[in-house]
Amino acid sequence: MINYEERLNNLLDKISGSVLASIVGTDGMGLAHALKDDSIDIEKMDADVTSIILNSDKVAKSRDKGNLMEMFFTTGYSTYIIIPINDLYFVYIIVEGENQNLGLARYELHKTVGEVEESLK
Repeated sequence: MINYEERLNNLLDKISGSVLASIVGTDGMGLAHALKDDSIDIEKMDADVTSIILNSDKVAKSRDKGNLMEMFFTTGYSTYIIIPINDLYFVYIIVEGENQNLGLARYELHKTVGEVEESLK
């Protein structure tokens, strides 16, 4: 069985500027997380990101163009990458700072999804 928190901590270690990675249920409840910034309220962040992904999935399905595959949005300082694992769980990462390697972040996050997906069946 995979150690989710260990996997998420390894993910953060590989990606410069990453501050948070979390596996969350679509009910808003976190399954596991790794955190480099103690000022982040992880429960609130998980709930907020859940709301974003559920609403985005609703929009995608209303157009009948397939399921949501990945979300990517940037604020003034942070980038959020969110990837569904299955119908019940998703994983996301927050990367901050001026030198964000978003290609590496996406690649590593997709690898994480592949590793976690089988264990959540």
